[in-house]
Amino acid sequence: MKLFLDTTVQMDRYLGKQKTKKKIRKKINQSTSSTASNYVLGEYKWTIVKDAKILLNLLRSSNSIDEALNRLPPYKKGRTERVTKKILGPVMEELRNSYPNRPMSELKEALQERVEYFLNYLLDYYFWVRIDRGSFVKSPECKDAVIEPSTSEKLSCPLTKPPPCDIEDFWNSHKKELEALANNLPRAQKKFKSAAASILKNPKKSHGKKCRHILGDAIIATQCPKGYRVFTTNTGDFQPICQVIGKSPPIGLK
Repeated sequence: MKLFLDTTVQMDRYLGKQKTKKKIRKKINQSTSSTASNYVLGEYKWTIVKDAKILLNLLRSSNSIDEALNRLPPYKKGRTERVTKKILGPVMEELRNSYPNRPMSELKEALQERVEYFLNYLLDYYFWVRIDRGSFVKSPECKDAVIEPSTSEKLSCPLTKPPPCDIEDFWNSHKKELEALANNLPRAQKKFKSAAASILKNPKKSHGKKCRHILGDAIIATQCPKGYRVFTTNTGDFQPICQVIGKSPPIGLK
């Protein structure tokens, strides 16, 4: 079995709960090949790097870990709080077990150093473990995918401007799938249908929120290589998409 790893799997195999991580790694280890795409890499960096940087900036400008966490809610948009806690939780547990009597001020400094190391060195490494680079899908060439993760580099996807990527060319090459999304998805998937129909009328509307927030799963399903199946923790959203565009059913954790 060949697996095409979506963004949720790429994130949760390192930052998820222990039970989830074990299930993901077991399926990947049992696969004959596992791969992903530039788009998945872009989503992965856009989500985790953004959240890790928020956490790091809060730690740097706060007197304690508790103060940093109390200042987190204003930044809570989408998955920010959840992902930040995924980053924070395992590191905090490790530090507290290793240094049970360490003063909280030193613990904050140690946590800050770990988040910096995570951003500068581990994040990119984690993504590529067990990825078959020969089957790696390059289009659409997400701008965020080429940014090296670090504590200083900014992510650069211009959600409100024409994109410096090939998302328009991608959908022009996959009009059949786009038409299926616009016409054949069930009514419950209204926002996906509407976004796909909008791009069919005007390809220049394919960037921004339609790419990042609405049709992300559709892009991943569409670009899944022949012979592979989408591996996701979110089979509910992928199931109807894969069905209408003629892809094999997605594989979940069970």
